[in-house]
Amino acid sequence: MILSVKTRERTELVDVTSQINQIVRKSGLDQGLCMVYVPHTTAGVTINESADPSVKSDMLMVLNQMVPWEAPTIDTWRAIPRPMSNPPWSVHRN
Repeated sequence: MILSVKTRERTELVDVTSQINQIVRKSGLDQGLCMVYVPHTTAGVTINESADPSVKSDMLMVLNQMVPWEAPTIDTWRAIPRPMSNPPWSVHRN
């Protein structure tokens, strides 16, 4: 079964518990494992009991501090001119 999730923000936590429960119920299975997998490089799955609403905002705050949207990407780093480690004119032949 595939569950598609749409987000509205750049950094967002989406509770999919009810959708997962519905998929499991519809499967007709009464025993087994349910694997939730996110095949996207900028998404992930976390387990949170949601008992304390501040946990969600704390997680988003720390995530945005660790990986700010303004941080350089690998493409930006590739575009930055830097000295060549072995420029062709530095090769000495004996």
